[in-house]
Amino acid sequence: MGEKVKLAFIGDVMLGRLVNYVLDLNNFSYVWGNVLPLLTSADLRLTNLECVIAESGRPWTKTPKVFHFKAYPYAIQVLKKARMDYVSLVNNHSLDYEEEALFEMLNLLDKNGIAYAGAGRDLAMATKPAILSVKETKVAVLPFTDNEPEWKAKKDKPGINYMPVTLDERYFSRVRDSCKRGKKRS
Repeated sequence: MGEKVKLAFIGDVMLGRLVNYVLDLNNFSYVWGNVLPLLTSADLRLTNLECVIAESGRPWTKTPKVFHFKAYPYAIQVLKKARMDYVSLVNNHSLDYEEEALFEMLNLLDKNGIAYAGAGRDLAMATKPAILSVKETKVAVLPFTDNEPEWKAKKDKPGINYMPVTLDERYFSRVRDSCKRGKKRS
């Protein structure tokens, strides 16, 4: 049996709107408050990124949307300060500034070595599990959402890994397939 692994699961991390103005305080650690030592002491850190990180893009207007959350590109430093290993992008803010901003964020995460899953340039990318390695353990992360159906990724359309909450085999087979892919890759 392998070594014990200490995981840190963090809820929604929203770095946009007014938070943008304090991102760089205290060497990018201000927004973490007093939990930063707890995060950095974990072996693996996972969160939901509740905004898009990008310079580009324009607010989503294809369907009604009240809130649009976008963080400046240097917000990536806040994630790096906490040694964030993984961010989920399957939420109601990844496309707040349309596809251009999503693509910029994907490139920024790739460039900075932060794994992600749940959104992508097409359905294959949006449904691809993230495989995280720590010590002798591999963890597959398979995010889904029932939020923002108009953002559903398709074979040739960027978006999120949308799936209605149901056990209907048409949809549930995707969960089963994702689990098999995650197990195969880990």
